[in-house]
Amino acid sequence: MNKIIALNWKNTQTPETAWILIKTVEDIVNIYPDYDWIVFPGDDIGESLKTRASFGLQKVHPESTLPYCLIGHMSQRLNGITDQEIQSELESIIDTNITPFLCVGPIQEKNTLEEVIRKQLIVLENWPKERKIIVAYEPWFAVWTGKTMTLEDIEIVTDILREALKDFTHVSIIYGGSVNDNNIAWILHITDGVIIGTASQKSSSLLALSIALWQE
Repeated sequence: MNKIIALNWKNTQTPETAWILIKTVEDIVNIYPDYDWIVFPGDDIGESLKTRASFGLQKVHPESTLPYCLIGHMSQRLNGITDQEIQSELESIIDTNITPFLCVGPIQEKNTLEEVIRKQLIVLENWPKERKIIVAYEPWFAVWTGKTMTLEDIEIVTDILREALKDFTHVSIIYGGSVNDNNIAWILHITDGVIIGTASQKSSSLLALSIALWQE
């Protein structure tokens, strides 16, 4: 199974700037074709872009022809989306060809990490065990801060998720939280992939990520 590298542009791009970034992405994909490259460019942009990378939606649209969508991203959780709403969004695409990126992670340090993760994963209770799912762990403190978890903590979270999701036959567990050229190589060693925000939104930082992948 290929490692996943997802680029989340978070609606920061116009169609014009997205085209410029896509050219850089295309060059990088040609160098590293053995990764699954997935771009979340922003609402209404992905349908018009063409590249070897796949595209996904920032939010659920069951009628979309794009193959991926983000659900429960930390920015949504911080803005008050509920587990019930997340579960409803998941179940609205069960009978489509869309693969969800279910984002999990505590929005504050009240309960233990394992308690929070297992509670948030209840939204998968009706998700078919044989249906593909990508689960991304995002620590709340890493959103827009440049901070990330230690290698040891990412290993702990990944182990918790693997145990909690052991009954799912097509699950990938990835990490998102200030991924950049200084940490991407070692994060990929212990997870099934990464989701990259700020560092994916400029050609210069994308090229730095490309150089860092040479060490992976």
